[in-house]
Amino acid sequence: MPVVRMECERMCVGLEQCQALVRSVSVAAARRLREKEVELDAARRRAAELEEQLRQATAESQAWCGLAHRTRPSRRASEPPSTTSSSAPSPPPNPRLSVTLMYRPS
Repeated sequence: MPVVRMECERMCVGLEQCQALVRSVSVAAARRLREKEVELDAARRRAAELEEQLRQATAESQAWCGLAHRTRPSRRASEPPSTTSSSAPSPPPNPRLSVTLMYRPS
């Protein structure tokens, strides 16, 4: 009978070690999962920022193209040049570009 009891105790110790290992792996996996979720949230925010910048750049590009099409001189030779001075509408300003593109006399 003592052999059975020793074997039972040995199995209990082994089981406890396995349970401790599973708990430790579970904690480490949960920690890594939280870290990856934080990284994923940051990547999603960055993607949203880049998408917004792309939308703004596309809108600005379309505004500039529209301005270029409105102010392009006519290619018809039979049409006399315009004598009226009309100022062409300016495209919507880009706050980042407006600072760097402003003209400053020397």
